[in-house]
Amino acid sequence: MEKSIGQEVYEQISSTWCFMHVGLAIDSLVCKSFKPQVPDFISRGHHFDSRIINHFWPQKDTNQNQTYFGSHIFYLSAREIFSGIVEGLKNKDDDILTFREFVEKMLKDQYDDFNIIINFCRNVLSHNVTEQHRLLSSDFESQKKYLIKHKENLYVNLNIEYSKVFSPKYSHQQDTFTIAFDFADVSEDKFLNDFISPTQLMQLVVLSAGLAETYINTRAHCHIEEQREKAKKKV
Repeated sequence: MEKSIGQEVYEQISSTWCFMHVGLAIDSLVCKSFKPQVPDFISRGHHFDSRIINHFWPQKDTNQNQTYFGSHIFYLSAREIFSGIVEGLKNKDDDILTFREFVEKMLKDQYDDFNIIINFCRNVLSHNVTEQHRLLSSDFESQKKYLIKHKENLYVNLNIEYSKVFSPKYSHQQDTFTIAFDFADVSEDKFLNDFISPTQLMQLVVLSAGLAETYINTRAHCHIEEQREKAKKKV
């Protein structure tokens, strides 16, 4: 099967998914055990100072969600996964099954709201490196324009029931999650957390990873069926 942008998207999301798991596991470990012992050194004018590391290193019994290391791992992972989804949805060249066709079929009438929210989150996380995530007009202008053109209001409402979107293998996931807010309230004096909480962001990450995994399996199945049909015609 030829490599496609859909497969590249899956590989990006899959590797980031593993990175996030390992990173958060390490974060949980370091909160409970050790501090790094590293030597100071200077390289090309940059002074590597162990005192800075020990100052910011998570202390024992620190809330994991508030650690410098763990939060960066999470937000960096979310950015990479959402970027993969955004790029995959743009692709129209896959000759077997485009990622967009697949996601539209899976999410049905919720596709537009999903696409708007994913782009919004990707835009914000792409230029932020702290937990504040202050908004820029470029983060949401295109989403607002789309809503103005295609809907009666600026309200988005993504309500996911895993049992209806995925196969029974995802039944261990929580039954539903919702992300809903009015883009009319989105402005540069606000923050991402004013509209999407970290918990909702994680739920969106899980949904995105699930869509990517299911897509690559479905695409492979479609390819096999296509090859079978071609073989029948040759007989």
